[in-house]
Amino acid sequence: MKLFQTNFIFKFLIPVVIIAGIFIFITKSRAETNFDIPSTTLSQNGTPWWNNDYTYRRKIVASDGNDQVIKLNHSQLVIDNKSTANGSDLKVVTYDEGNFDEVPVDITNPDQIETYISFTYKNKRPDLYLYYGDKSDLPEPNKRDLKYANVNQTASIMDEEVPMLSIVVQKKWNLKEKDSKLLLQVNDSAIVENSSYYYLIDDSKTPFNLNIQSNLATIDFSKIEDGAHQLFIIRKNGSEIIRSNSTEFIISEPIYVGWTIDWEGVDPGKQNLENVAKIADEYKIPLTHFFSPRTLSTVKISDSRKKEITNWLKNRINNNGDELDMLLYFQFDMVQEAGVDAKFKEKTWDNGLSGYDMPGTVYNYDEYSKILNWGKQKIIDAGLPSPQGFRAGGWFVNEDNLKAIKNAGFLYDSSSIKPVELGENKIMQDWNITSLSQPYNISLINKNDRSEDKNSLVEIPINGGDSYINSKEEIMDNFTSNYSSNSYSNTPKMIVYSSSPEWIETGKESLENLFATVSNYRYDIDRGPIKFVTLNDWYSNNINR
Repeated sequence: MKLFQTNFIFKFLIPVVIIAGIFIFITKSRAETNFDIPSTTLSQNGTPWWNNDYTYRRKIVASDGNDQVIKLNHSQLVIDNKSTANGSDLKVVTYDEGNFDEVPVDITNPDQIETYISFTYKNKRPDLYLYYGDKSDLPEPNKRDLKYANVNQTASIMDEEVPMLSIVVQKKWNLKEKDSKLLLQVNDSAIVENSSYYYLIDDSKTPFNLNIQSNLATIDFSKIEDGAHQLFIIRKNGSEIIRSNSTEFIISEPIYVGWTIDWEGVDPGKQNLENVAKIADEYKIPLTHFFSPRTLSTVKISDSRKKEITNWLKNRINNNGDELDMLLYFQFDMVQEAGVDAKFKEKTWDNGLSGYDMPGTVYNYDEYSKILNWGKQKIIDAGLPSPQGFRAGGWFVNEDNLKAIKNAGFLYDSSSIKPVELGENKIMQDWNITSLSQPYNISLINKNDRSEDKNSLVEIPINGGDSYINSKEEIMDNFTSNYSSNSYSNTPKMIVYSSSPEWIETGKESLENLFATVSNYRYDIDRGPIKFVTLNDWYSNNINR
């Protein structure tokens, strides 16, 4: 009986003790973070900071007259990510005994080494400042054309200041990829021993603990919803609470853009390759080369030229981050060399003689597999990387072909495109693809269906269009249908374009117009969620997410 009573007591007491411990922990945690949050940021000398959203200021020493002009190296501030390119955050403010007044200004030559800020200074208050560093979308400033501006500097500016407790996010744009961490630089000019730091986001009244090491802190944003957010931190020591400036950051899913180059098994010409490289290098785009192994086998290209082409590809791969995948047009000589009987009598799309316009769908699983394996080995024997992705010439591929592609070791196919009539015979592909189509695990029973098998072949559509076939307007529309300027995305997207080097001149204007627009929203320069990637980059970053 006593044993029963003892067991009963323990069974009853243990849960009570655990619950009580949890209650005490929660109560203590709430008490530690249950305090009033200051509404005002302080300067280094303890006086109020004009606006919490501004990270920097410089004191202005004005001349005796009313009309004042400041000369500023604004381009350096933009490069250092301290100011906006249009100068909308450049504000002149007076201060006297707790009172601030903003002074209207005109901006001349923003984002230049010599930017001029003109204003009238009638209210001769003791302190005059230039504030900057608000990265939110502000109205365009008043601008004065250089030929009408007074470029004779009448006022000077002192060294840059930050608040007593200041923060800067490493990047305004933060993408939800494998490592969703917001990196924060913290400067505390009045560090007090045993202080605690907390961060707050948006209108939340709940502070979260912040661990700072060597003036750096990281915040996991994987569970923060996509969009624009405001962040600030506080330092608490006893009853003293100091607030930092606020800073904006944006969370978005990435928008990937890939430019793929279709080698058709002929010599594209030195000038065409130079033109491709020039566009890619100007906009810092790593290329995905869908390379035809026929380029290495045809007698129509000399051995020395084959070596030049191979070295050109190796150089691009090693120095520019390009990637090499495989493409097959089914020219008769290549098919025969692969050990397969060429099919001369099947219907082509352009009544050609070489087999270039023969859809690969005329070859069965075994024949297709033999050609694929021959092509991969030909590429490897030339000292080039083993291709991970595949594309079919003319974008014609069927389910048997796809099975062969998967079993040949390819990770993804990129033959899908919005159907287009090809050649004199106007043969069309049977893909169900639009500009909004995204990569998917492809069914090997019906290529337009998704597979539930996560280990299946991945299909990466050419949803951006082809620079030879599609117009300048179509190519741009395919981008804007996936991304609106300066917006964030709730879902990751991949936008793929294709070009043939032989026909690069035809689509050059369209491509340059496209890439110039897309580059305005690049992640690497902290202006948006756009990342130029190879198809293998996309696969590596996203297939296991």
